Amino acid sequence: MPEGKKEKKHLPPIRQGDKFICPRCKAEVPVKQHCPTCSLDIDWKKI
Repeated sequence: MPEGKKEKKHLPPIRQGDKFICPRCKAEVPVKQHCPTCSLDIDWKKI
């Protein structure tokens, strides 16, 4: 990881019905995977 670059925070997904939404970019996220749009590492333990 380059110096000065912040490590990405692990955020829980937003649940909307049976879908999960990325908290950063609001894209739909497949279950137990990181966001395909912004590559946020989602914390699936918090749901």
